[in-house]
Amino acid sequence: MPFTSTSRLYNAFLLQTNTTYGFRIVFQYLYLEYDGDEVQIGTGNDPSDIQSVIKTIHGYTRYAPDDHYVGTNEMWFAIIAAKSFTTVRIDVEIIAIDLSTLFDCSSSNMSVSPTVLCDGIYHCDHFEDELACSKSKHN
Repeated sequence: MPFTSTSRLYNAFLLQTNTTYGFRIVFQYLYLEYDGDEVQIGTGNDPSDIQSVIKTIHGYTRYAPDDHYVGTNEMWFAIIAAKSFTTVRIDVEIIAIDLSTLFDCSSSNMSVSPTVLCDGIYHCDHFEDELACSKSKHN
């Protein structure tokens, strides 16, 4: 998705791939003008379902967030502007990836790359990517 600007209050994109694949979201750049601006990433095909949100990035920000992984073959990507005249700029690449290569966070619809397991940083909502490491170190 190339550099874009929007003056809408809400803009969502729905994506789908084959059943054995998920998505990797790679941000090159993200600019959110106001504190109330947000980018949300979710699973399934209904952005209005708050339970499907797996990541929310809040404004005011100007950086490239870490990569995010969606462990299902359907996802949505939404830009929510705090004001009707806000500026949101995004340079993001959304790539279909083989789900068998990801670690599933059991408490959510999130998945993470195996390269971030046991790195001392919590990537799963309930810390599954680090808890298994802690247990195995004590055994």
